[in-house]
Amino acid sequence: MNAHINQAAERDDRLTGNYWHRGCVSKCEIHDGGFDSRMKSPSDRKTNRRAIVILGGIQPTQLAAADVADTINTLSSCFSVSIMTYASAECSEMFPRARIIPLPVIPIRGSFQTFCVECWFVLPFMRGDLIYVAGPEYAPAVMMNIRRPVLCYGNSNPIQHVLNTKRKGGLLSGLLSRINGLGMSIGLRSCDMILAISPQLKEVYTSLGLPASRIREIPLGVQLNDYDPTNKRKPDTGNRVWEGVYHGTVSKERGLEIMVEGARMLASRRQDFRIKLVGCLPGQAKMANELVKKAGMQNHFEIHPPVPHKNIPATLWSADFGISLLEPNEYFATSPPVKVLEFLAAGLPVIANSIPTHSLFLEDGVNALIIPYDAKSFADAMNTIMRDSNLRGRLSGNALKSAQRFSDESTHRVFVDSALELVHG
Repeated sequence: MNAHINQAAERDDRLTGNYWHRGCVSKCEIHDGGFDSRMKSPSDRKTNRRAIVILGGIQPTQLAAADVADTINTLSSCFSVSIMTYASAECSEMFPRARIIPLPVIPIRGSFQTFCVECWFVLPFMRGDLIYVAGPEYAPAVMMNIRRPVLCYGNSNPIQHVLNTKRKGGLLSGLLSRINGLGMSIGLRSCDMILAISPQLKEVYTSLGLPASRIREIPLGVQLNDYDPTNKRKPDTGNRVWEGVYHGTVSKERGLEIMVEGARMLASRRQDFRIKLVGCLPGQAKMANELVKKAGMQNHFEIHPPVPHKNIPATLWSADFGISLLEPNEYFATSPPVKVLEFLAAGLPVIANSIPTHSLFLEDGVNALIIPYDAKSFADAMNTIMRDSNLRGRLSGNALKSAQRFSDESTHRVFVDSALELVHG
């Protein structure tokens, strides 16, 4: 273990100030205002600020981690970044400018808790001006006193991570969920600032007893140019098969059963449609195929495995509307889905159910059709979009207009300003 720690520290120690001239200044100049002038100052060019990122694993698709990856790349524009992870191959590909500190994976139940314990032993040997916790689930890694400012990305409800562990069942899961909950509670209290991606999440973190002064709301955004549909969408004319798209984790609590049953209902009225599910891991694909086959809807569904996030825009451009159906529970009512912003940026009308985190971005009859969380309402909404070209065009045009309010440039400014504020004090 000591040899591994010393090797990690030695790798981190080789970072040089040349990175600043090569990376930070050139990238920060892309953005207007905010941190721009500060990053161009001579004193900043000479400073080699170092950030240590705690990021355990990565979703195979990079789908769920899209906004997390964006924050790390933003951090890399102004800090020399080292990433502590047990997904070293994926991180090396996603973050080529970062130093990867691989921690050993222990293939047992509770391996996530083991990762956090490993961080306790490695962090004291790492040189860094800032610790960045890339999600509340990693907060247990900083529950020990590390004497450096800690920034946490509050992109989800901490309670959900405890419940996810407990749902697996058994005495061990119950014990691990308690350990996880205690670790997150202590770790979050050790954070100097938590960036909440929605007003609802800000309230959640405050309700956990965290000082309101440490919680800052950060706007969720996407890179609009990546999703710009100009000259890339298929013509909205002629006889064709209408296509709805859902991308991300596929599960029953994310509307899978409603999509399948809604498609069955719509198929009794028309046959010219299909729903594309993108991002199915093997277990999810099996469940989806079983539900689709049971409903006799094989001709109306395409089930695809995960794809790199860079391929998502092309998937959206080939569709006619986006789908976001979330079970109205505490997690989804506080944690907004990034996919909704991607739908808007691609000019897609959205079919979504009524839930607070959808209402942050969507307005019924303006850029979306907001429906109850049931199959009949979903079937009716699909039929309405397919048959009404005027509505379809209005929703699409308004989607593009509303997307302009959610550029990731605002996210970058708040994120970097917050990181620099913690470093400078």
